[in-house]
Amino acid sequence: MRLLLKKDPEADPALGRVFNEIIAAIIFLMILLIFIQQLRFIQIFERRRIQSLQEYVKIEIEDSFKKEGLEKNLPSIIVDENSPLIQKILMTENVLTFKTGNVNLEQNIDQKILELVGKILLENEPIFEAVKVEGHADTIPLGLAIQNKYPTNWELSSGRAITVVRFLVEHLGFNPVKLSSVGFSSYHPIDPERLDLNRRIEFVIQYSYGEDYMYSDRADKIYKEVKQMKNSGH
Repeated sequence: MRLLLKKDPEADPALGRVFNEIIAAIIFLMILLIFIQQLRFIQIFERRRIQSLQEYVKIEIEDSFKKEGLEKNLPSIIVDENSPLIQKILMTENVLTFKTGNVNLEQNIDQKILELVGKILLENEPIFEAVKVEGHADTIPLGLAIQNKYPTNWELSSGRAITVVRFLVEHLGFNPVKLSSVGFSSYHPIDPERLDLNRRIEFVIQYSYGEDYMYSDRADKIYKEVKQMKNSGH
């Protein structure tokens, strides 16, 4: 039998090059794995921070309504199932009331409710990437008198969203650069059988990964406050 001797990479230039390439590839893969692990750690860190910010906004709104004795008018506050970076505040008819065919806030209680929510959003505006106000309508056809001003529910739902945006800017001093409004008419119902749920305003709060505010003193303070609240059984 012939003995197969292992060649010394230094004795064979071609084998040496292959050996060096393998070592370089291994080092590259190790660096890549370390980078991926660090990236995952940052994403987990920022995801927890965003969850804390969202929880903080929710708690602050709930507490402000309780202090004013307006628990029955408390809006629903949820995180979008399809995007953890989006938090929604749903203000259905039992929270915010517009008269039929009207875009104005007629009752003092409506302005009070908007003020409570708006002040919390204003206080935390630096941690939001953007705030969109959505107007939604029901499927009831508009009367002829109303159609002279708002031909369809598109105009009506858009007008209501604009009313809320103007209130935030003109009465509370919200940064208009971060605000937008949109009307969806009747085509995004919560429940097709519940017209009162479909006549609504939604605040859509957009958060973002990789922003400086994630590492700010305020974000750190909120993170600690929410942690304390949870530990105390808030």
